[in-house]
Amino acid sequence: NGQAPITPSSVLAVRQTNNGSEKIRPLLIDSTTLFVERHGRAINEFVYDYTFDSYKASDVLILTPHLTQDYSVVDWAYQQTPHSIIWCVRDDGNLIALTYQRQHKVIGWHVHDTGASGAFLRICSIPGENREDDVWFVVRRHIDGRHRYYLEKLWPKFQETQSSYGRFLDSSVLYEGVPADEFDGLDHLEGKTVSIMADGYVHPDLVVTDGAVTLRREASVVLIGLSYLPEVSPLFRDIEGQTGTMLGRKQRIVNVDIFLYNSLGFNIAVNNSEFGEAEDAETFRRYTDHLGAAPELFTGVRRVPFLEGWDRRTELFIRQRQPLPLTILGLVDTVEVTE
Repeated sequence: NGQAPITPSSVLAVRQTNNGSEKIRPLLIDSTTLFVERHGRAINEFVYDYTFDSYKASDVLILTPHLTQDYSVVDWAYQQTPHSIIWCVRDDGNLIALTYQRQHKVIGWHVHDTGASGAFLRICSIPGENREDDVWFVVRRHIDGRHRYYLEKLWPKFQETQSSYGRFLDSSVLYEGVPADEFDGLDHLEGKTVSIMADGYVHPDLVVTDGAVTLRREASVVLIGLSYLPEVSPLFRDIEGQTGTMLGRKQRIVNVDIFLYNSLGFNIAVNNSEFGEAEDAETFRRYTDHLGAAPELFTGVRRVPFLEGWDRRTELFIRQRQPLPLTILGLVDTVEVTE
């Protein structure tokens, strides 16, 4: 009775599902409860189904079981703004995340790591100062021959129009001030090879010695940290032609049109090749850009021609090898098919 007071004799618990839960606090997102199933290998959304007039638990990892096939989720946090993302720490130190907007039927998984010598251990999300939720991690890194534990925060969403404002390095330190070429305060990265952004330019990598690095030239906006390799691979597509499916037939990609937003540089390859076609940041420079400044971010369509041979399966892999912004809105590939 929902109107009567709760007493020891009036409490009634009705089992809704047989899916047990792990010792991790469930998340309440809108009208849906998500919980980690026993053993940490499945994540269920617990929601009321009006068709059956009861609650049901559905696994949101049903299409991506490889993400937890050999691993377990040990901690998680929900970042409501700006993109409604559930961040999950696995027991191997890697991070998987779910962009979750159930009202728009958006459920997409992505994987994150922080280098071979780094591991995520714990995570939390709190309200931030930039009208976004701040996501904090406890990270273990192997520095100068021993393990060190750091408290690191995820940079806010990139919403700028200049590459000098990008924050695409891990465990990074930001300097903004008078032009300088010597920077210290890097003891937490001692002995590591770090990537550097200097006034919007990609500076050659340097090794941290005695907690400091020396740049080739002075800069007033400098970001120093550990690099990582973002990679996007669209789903394999099948095209129905007049002669039927293209599956199993020889094919090759002729060119790819990539729709970009505020981006600079990328590398695109077929079938996970280490080579492929590179679009360096300098190739995005327009005749209206100042030669003494970094290229302006590009928004528009970029066509990449291919000279790859024939194969019976063609998959695209897009990577960003430099600490520069890359936002892909869509892509269209032209494919030739033969017997």
